[in-house]
Amino acid sequence: MKKKKKKNIYIKLSITFIIFNIIGIGLWAMLFASNNIISKDTIDTISQSISNSKEVKKEEITFLVSGTNELLTDTIIYGKYNTVKNKLYMMSVPRDTYTTNPDCIGNKINGIYRGKNLDSFINEIETLLDVNIDYYAIFDNTFVKEVVDAVGGVEIYVPQRMYYVGGNPRIVIDLKEGTQVLNGEKAEQFLRFRSGYANADLGRVEAQRSFIEAFIKTMLKKENITNIPKVIKIALDNTETNATTREIMKYADEIKEIDLDNITSITMPNTPEYINNISYVIPDKEEARRIIKEDWNADDVEDVVVDESATNEQ
Repeated sequence: MKKKKKKNIYIKLSITFIIFNIIGIGLWAMLFASNNIISKDTIDTISQSISNSKEVKKEEITFLVSGTNELLTDTIIYGKYNTVKNKLYMMSVPRDTYTTNPDCIGNKINGIYRGKNLDSFINEIETLLDVNIDYYAIFDNTFVKEVVDAVGGVEIYVPQRMYYVGGNPRIVIDLKEGTQVLNGEKAEQFLRFRSGYANADLGRVEAQRSFIEAFIKTMLKKENITNIPKVIKIALDNTETNATTREIMKYADEIKEIDLDNITSITMPNTPEYINNISYVIPDKEEARRIIKEDWNADDVEDVVVDESATNEQ
C-alpha cells in the first residue's frame, strides 16, 4: 500500500513538472524542480513535510518562461496561474518588441538576456506589463528538439509551406503544408519559421501557441506516462529556473487538474512599425496592463454569498 502511494505521488509530481515545462516551450508554464533528478524518497519526504507544516498556498502564481536560441530569447511568455480556479493565462511578448534597455544589443527585447542579463530581462518584462514575477524558467533550443523526440513527435497542422535557407549560423527550414507528426528537428523548424508569414514575428507567435496545444495533447496521452522520467531529465539539463521542488509539491494537486478549456493564451497588444528601416513591434502597454489586471481577473472573482441572517440581525 505504501509503495502504491509513493508511486502516485511520483506520477503527480512528474505530470506537474512536465505541464509547466510544456507551457514553457512557448512549451507550459512555470514551477520547475531543482537542479537534480528527484528520487521517490525525496518526493515523499517533501510531500510529508509540506502536509505537516500546513504551508499556505498562494491563490495566484505569476511566471516568465523564455526559450533561447544563440542566447537570444526567441520565445517570451508572461503568465498567471490561479490556484483556486485552476485557470492559466499566458501573454506572448514578441521578440521584436521595441526597448531602450541599456543591456540590450539593438532595440529589440530579445537582445537583453544573452545568457548574462537575467535580472535586467525580468525587470524589463515586469516594467513593460506592470507586474511582479514570482518564478522564471529559461530553456535553450536543445530542450525543444530533445523533448519532442522523447514523446515520439508531435502531430500538428502546418498552415502553409514553410521554406527558408539562410542566417548565420545557417539554418534550413523545409516543411510542407498539412497535418503531420513533427520530430524534434522539424518541430524546431516549425517554431523558428517567421520570414514567410505576412506579419512575420506575430505569425510565429501564433504558430508557437498552436504548438503548445498540440504538445499538451501529445503529453497527456497515456502511452507517454512511461516517458516522464526522460522528459524531466531533459528539462533539468536545459533549464535555468528559480523554482524549487518544494514549491512544485505545494501545488501538485491543483496543477495536474488544468485542462485546455482553462487556458487563455494571447499575444501582447502591439503595433508593427519600421524605425530606421528596421522592423519593430511597439507595445500597447496600457491595453496589455488592462487585460492582465481586468480581463484576467474578471473570471477569477469568487461568487459573493450574502448571509441574509446576518444582514437581518440589525
